[in-house]
Amino acid sequence: DAPVLESPAAGATDQPLTLLLTWHVVAGATAYDVEVAPDAAFRSVTVRRTALTTTSLTVSNLAEATTYHWRVRATSPTGTSDWSTPARFTTRRLPPAAPTLQAPDDAATDLPPQVLLQWIPDARATTYTVQVATTPSFSTLRYVRDVTAPLAEIDSLDFDATYYWRVRASGPGGASDWSAIRVFKTATLASLLPEAPILTDPADARTDVPTSVVLSWQVTTGAQTYTVQLATDEAFEQVAVQRTGVSGNTLSVSGLAYGTTYFWRVRGHRSAAAGPWSEARRFTTAPAPPPTRAPRPASPTHEARETPTILEFFWSALDGAETYTFQLSRHADFRSVVAQQSNLDRTTLMILGLNHATTYFWRIRAHNASGTGPWSNVQSFTTVAAFQSPRPTAPVLLTPVHEARDVPGAIILTWRSVSGATAYQFELSTDSTFQALAAKQTHLTAPAVEVTDLEKNTRYYWRVRAKSPQGDSPWSLIFSFVTSTTVATEGGPDLPETLELLPAFPNPFDHGTTLMLRLPEPGHVTARVYDALGREVATLADRAMPAGIHRLQWLAARQGSGLYFCRVQVGNVVLTRRMMRLR
Repeated sequence: DAPVLESPAAGATDQPLTLLLTWHVVAGATAYDVEVAPDAAFRSVTVRRTALTTTSLTVSNLAEATTYHWRVRATSPTGTSDWSTPARFTTRRLPPAAPTLQAPDDAATDLPPQVLLQWIPDARATTYTVQVATTPSFSTLRYVRDVTAPLAEIDSLDFDATYYWRVRASGPGGASDWSAIRVFKTATLASLLPEAPILTDPADARTDVPTSVVLSWQVTTGAQTYTVQLATDEAFEQVAVQRTGVSGNTLSVSGLAYGTTYFWRVRGHRSAAAGPWSEARRFTTAPAPPPTRAPRPASPTHEARETPTILEFFWSALDGAETYTFQLSRHADFRSVVAQQSNLDRTTLMILGLNHATTYFWRIRAHNASGTGPWSNVQSFTTVAAFQSPRPTAPVLLTPVHEARDVPGAIILTWRSVSGATAYQFELSTDSTFQALAAKQTHLTAPAVEVTDLEKNTRYYWRVRAKSPQGDSPWSLIFSFVTSTTVATEGGPDLPETLELLPAFPNPFDHGTTLMLRLPEPGHVTARVYDALGREVATLADRAMPAGIHRLQWLAARQGSGLYFCRVQVGNVVLTRRMMRLR
């Protein structure tokens, strides 16, 4: 008869890799043959033993997590039996080996408070448990962390402290023993502090510096990154630019104001330690060049009709302009002048007592300390006939200024109030013919509108007209702007790398303005607005904020025209931006 298999039982699992196979005695048998194979057809036999005189066989070197099939037959002088009914068993998975630690070296010293622990990976491991303790018995654990990669970054360690660490691997087959223990010691705080950098360019007290400048300093031993501050005051309370995490020894800064004295300083960082500030230097930017362009007349629009005889003129501000000259005439060649105003420090002028049913011509030009610019294009308008109610004049667009760039994805568009207007119509488009409207409002009661969700790196066109019972005004001049290539929504997924308060936009402004705060880490943010006398006039934020890009909006309806400062404090860092309200 064929033998009857005994152990392991058919279908047994979690069997060791060295295994004892047993079967029942067959009467009359003098020997037994045994076969073990990974396939049920026994085409690929792993173990074959013949002429065994006992009813057991120890097999070794079996593969882990593998199903095997085995069978036995009996032999005697009279012949050979059939094979037994095959049985199968599955071997167990082995646990990983105890990890071998790689870095840092055992007994390493002078390590920074942020250490990368590394060990040799094990193919059987799916996770590793890392322990860092202040005692070799691991009774006082500082860190316990489960990771999937053969490394772990441990930060915020104490300075001048001794730590012990070990690792254990785990996998489907179980957990390994703990690795051998290693020890390391962190450096003292004083040994990690980089020295104060030495500033190199621009030279101290240099003048006529371009508004785009490269700041440079000598590389400081031990510094991994640098923080650069640029301020308009020697005490660095009015910080205009702050960059952290600068990896090299230069920083390009652009968009500085003309004819302004700036102070700048640098300090180095190594891990969590910040070195002392360098000695501060100062430089003064070059004065604004003579105006090369003319201001852009805004209102009344060219060939406007039925304008009132008391009329306010508006034109666009020109970069670098300090004052303006305005001329009004009844002749296109200005051979005689009805009104002229010079040394205007604003972009608006009220003229009284115009004649009814009369055509006038007007123009403006800009001046600064370096010279005088060309006259603008001549604009004409015709006043209303006597006893006729005038239609409202076309609105004057304010912010964002024409051809503005790097505009955020959510902004407030503003324009001048129009006398006699009861509402305003607003249109926003991606083409200058306004065939494809991105936004439209027909009954705005205030001279401002907020638009959101603008596409990045896109040119938009916008215009406004006033409405009244006497009729609609002409459309305003068309302004355009281009959104930033990295339009970010508040709290978006792309976290900023450095702490930064972007300039207010629009600025100058009429009704409201917005500042964007780039916050690389969560923190408590305080944002307050002060007037030129240092009096607090508004609180924009006083709360904990997550890392991300946050919008600080100020609606200044109750404040007068003038200079204001937005002061933002995050931890020990204070950032400041100037804002100008023009009504």
